[in-house]
Amino acid sequence: MLRRTVILAVVLSLGSLASASAQNRSPQQDQLKLLLQQRFTPPPQPAPEGPAIRRFDWVAPRSVQPGRVNDNSPLDRNARRHRVAANSAGDGRTATDAGGLRLVQSESSPAPQGAAPQPIAPQAVPAIAYHTYVIVLKDNAKADQISSLLQRYNLTITKTVPGLHMLRVERPDDDANASTTASATAPAEGREGLARLLNPKIIQDLRNEPIVDSAFVESTLSPKSVPKAKSTSIIDGGVKYNWHWLDGLGGAADGTPAVAPSKDQPQDGNWGLKVMRLPPVWTIVQRYRAAKPKLPRPKMAILDTGFFPHEDLTFNALRSPNGLTAPNVKVSSSLAGSVCDIAHGNHVAGIAGASWESKVGINGVIPQARIDAVPFTVAYGIDSASPDNADVARAQHLNMFVDIANDLDDYLDDSTQNPDGLHVVSLSLGYNFISGGILEGNPEDIPELSTLIQDEAKQFAHLMKRYEKTVLFVVAAGNDSKGRPNPIDAKWASSIAWAATQTPGSARPQNVLIVEAIGRDGQRAEFSNVGGHVSAPGVNILSTLSTGDNAYGVCSGTSQAAPYVAALATLLFELDPTKKPSDIVDIIKSTAVKQASGAGAPRVDALEAALKLSPINLTRLADLNSDGKVDERDMEIFARHMTELSNSRAKGTPFTEDLNGDGAVDGNECSWPLVDLNGSGTGSLANADAKPLMGAMRTDIQVMQLAWTDKKKKSFDTALHQTGLDAAIKAANGSTGTTSQSGRGCR
Repeated sequence: MLRRTVILAVVLSLGSLASASAQNRSPQQDQLKLLLQQRFTPPPQPAPEGPAIRRFDWVAPRSVQPGRVNDNSPLDRNARRHRVAANSAGDGRTATDAGGLRLVQSESSPAPQGAAPQPIAPQAVPAIAYHTYVIVLKDNAKADQISSLLQRYNLTITKTVPGLHMLRVERPDDDANASTTASATAPAEGREGLARLLNPKIIQDLRNEPIVDSAFVESTLSPKSVPKAKSTSIIDGGVKYNWHWLDGLGGAADGTPAVAPSKDQPQDGNWGLKVMRLPPVWTIVQRYRAAKPKLPRPKMAILDTGFFPHEDLTFNALRSPNGLTAPNVKVSSSLAGSVCDIAHGNHVAGIAGASWESKVGINGVIPQARIDAVPFTVAYGIDSASPDNADVARAQHLNMFVDIANDLDDYLDDSTQNPDGLHVVSLSLGYNFISGGILEGNPEDIPELSTLIQDEAKQFAHLMKRYEKTVLFVVAAGNDSKGRPNPIDAKWASSIAWAATQTPGSARPQNVLIVEAIGRDGQRAEFSNVGGHVSAPGVNILSTLSTGDNAYGVCSGTSQAAPYVAALATLLFELDPTKKPSDIVDIIKSTAVKQASGAGAPRVDALEAALKLSPINLTRLADLNSDGKVDERDMEIFARHMTELSNSRAKGTPFTEDLNGDGAVDGNECSWPLVDLNGSGTGSLANADAKPLMGAMRTDIQVMQLAWTDKKKKSFDTALHQTGLDAAIKAANGSTGTTSQSGRGCR
């Protein structure tokens, strides 16, 4: 029996009412609460089995000398202080109050024997179930009366909410009869069908019982589409950046990313996740996890520098190759340079896996991410105070990848000896010859340079080939091309990129993706090198930094683009553990969208990649009641949610359900609802809302048609007519087939 975890949105209002009147409860009410606690509360379900997660101490980054060069730092190298201007709690608390790191445990102080990580319950939103109901009892209900009621209706309690006098119940025999009964009695019009769903005979009978105060159909589980709402804002260079889930893709009508607003208008710091169409992918992932709760999730590693305690970051392990530890590290004045440089690892990690649950902050690509942070040991940089040693400093910088290769090899060797699901390594590292001030002109003009990089690349080629069947390496393309009529090739970004592109023949590793950066306009960022396999958002990306006033900030670079792709690859490995790294590379590359200008690598599309990965993911996407198929029940839920969205657009009608699964019923339901099956960011029947999906432009209802699994019992067209959606589609698009509503939101 599927364990229920979330109550229908209607119940939330009951909870608020109960909370407001808690101090006025009568003794009789308290007696019923105690009775439900002692006699009618099912025992807790056992936690899923799984290995304990090892955690390590925090490691301070090496000292950073003035003028330090770091890979993929933002083009503005002046230190900036980012202040959080608002937060979703509405209590005036800023991110500086968030404090330090959660759940960090020293390797020398292991978890208690037998301890295991707490399971994370699948999230849910309402969708009608045929066999699950909610009963609210009157204050005077007695134990024998409750038992008699359950026996007469053959009801089994799945959960009690004693403070609300509430029973959540199932009737097992409904499982076998629901499909037949629903089909036999299905009316011809959608309004009557909704009434049948919400008011079946058992609910009518229960409402007439003497001890029942109210009764209604419960919801079934359906995973969340977007994280809970946040309203984090920062000021950077006089420009305000917001983190929110409003406005769909925030792009033009054809679905291409929009040009950033003018400087005096707030800019969307969350545009990257939206452009990649990640919310529908999260729906697929959460339904996969709900169906396979005991399967271990894959892990990604980030090899970088600049990791600090942060409320939004909980690393699976933060490993120190050189053994140096410094708990509770904070950014101090002794670390010079841009905050984006100093807390580089944190910014990259936040893009990949920042927590969804904190009130202030951002959301990472991977829900409940498992990330190893691997600080590399080399102290690299240019000491501007020692001009006599400038050439020596440059040479040391060029040789830093020798040390990086050693650290990476040590980490991978340890991961092989202690397997913990590692599948992806993100490497936002590079020489940055031009932007870092190491070289002028064209690196092609220095033969000694290519010889050096070629020699360094051999060790990386050998290392990556050794893990070709198990680990995917995602590499930044580098940031040396600003202002150049002919952009620099990505092979010059690092010896890792050289190994992935210049190694001859069969020695070239096939488990590497090189990532360029795009801006909000969908075009290659001016600074981004070319020659990468794919591109991803990399301009003005809002993510985690350090602590205090620098808790969050916007940074730019191919460093920011790489973790988007690495995290997506990690999700794909989770959805299909049988895939090899080369398979994931082919899927991400083949589903990427070509840039209109043709000047850069194709842009990754998370939704297309997930759907190409396996046909079952299309079913998971459109399976609104999570029963493993797409049929008339899903169509009925789709129709009900579309009606709410349509009424909001046309009449301003308030919402009654959590349509986007963010845990609240508010004005944000129009943004990324669960019925947004094509990843446009809104739910609409209008043709103008069609987006490219699996080889064609498709609306949300056309995606459901593509996913339809009930080929014999009830056809898609029949279900479409019975819910009244066929008429609604015509009304939405007008008699000539043109849209009569924009489909761009509820406002």
